[in-house]
Amino acid sequence: MWWDAWAVVASFIAIIATIFLGFMTLRLGLAANRATAAAVAIAKGEADARRRTETDERIVLLLWLVTEVGSQVVSARILAEKAHEPDAHEQFRTDSATRAWYIARLAELKLPVATSLRDRLHLLGHPLAGRLARAIGLSEALSTQSDVDYSTLSDELMDSFFFSLASFSAVFKLDLEAVSKAATKASVDARINVDLTSKPPQ
Repeated sequence: MWWDAWAVVASFIAIIATIFLGFMTLRLGLAANRATAAAVAIAKGEADARRRTETDERIVLLLWLVTEVGSQVVSARILAEKAHEPDAHEQFRTDSATRAWYIARLAELKLPVATSLRDRLHLLGHPLAGRLARAIGLSEALSTQSDVDYSTLSDELMDSFFFSLASFSAVFKLDLEAVSKAATKASVDARINVDLTSKPPQ
């Protein structure tokens, strides 16, 4: 019968259509997978570039700090060691020359370069950024104490000041040592470290 022939043709067309749709679905799936892979690759590339930029900025930031922090570490060590000598408290209370020495050291505790980079400290990451931020705060607090007229202070206030000075100077020293170590490492990572202990070339 003629309708049997049409049924065969219709079945054949349905099979061809199903195969075609399956093929197109497969192609669309592959295209979607390629698009997803490309998007992931682009995102990864952008993330990698962002990390490289942040790493470079961190190194540059530390290199800006290396000289200032290095010199202040020395001052902080001298101050902290002096303040923790066995008779330091008594000398501070009774000897004006000793107080004058402390006042002169306190006036030197400034971090102008670090302070100018205050808005970029987050690039250092924590805990280093936090330590440098605290060191900046301590330098400002300690340096302002050089303006105090200690001859007018009561014994109680002088004692309070000295113990605060001893504690803060120790923390200041530790914070700066951590930053100085990171800054030195940054110069090594940037391949521009200079060994000042070696003899210069002849």
